[in-house]
Amino acid sequence: MKFILTFFLLLASISYANEIKENDYSIRIFGGSSSANDFDELYTFTGFNTSPYGTNIYGTDLGYKLIENMFDLPFDIYAKTGVSYFDENGHQADFLELTLYIKLIYKLNAFGNQFRFGIAEGCSYAGRVPYVEK
Repeated sequence: MKFILTFFLLLASISYANEIKENDYSIRIFGGSSSANDFDELYTFTGFNTSPYGTNIYGTDLGYKLIENMFDLPFDIYAKTGVSYFDENGHQADFLELTLYIKLIYKLNAFGNQFRFGIAEGCSYAGRVPYVEK
């Protein structure tokens, strides 16, 4: 049942993305692997060791810009949805995760480029708990 729901949500996201105007949407494709380090070691650049479990994640996010330059400030608000595939490398069955969230993005123009920093809040449904989080 959850795979049918996943399929229809992804199909609705793709068809909706085709109908919106240029520059009002965002698409992100991502991948990653588990790490043997704590989170504080990653953002302080003191450790980048891969996990001995070898689990991976792959996914895509689609977003639609709801508000541009909120209150005449460089903040945009997006509605986003996504699907992620968790490759559990044989430790347990692989599974999917669905996400739906609102994201606030701050735009900073510096050095001839635009940098974007975002924070989001939303909900997700996953088929199970990832092995490395147990």
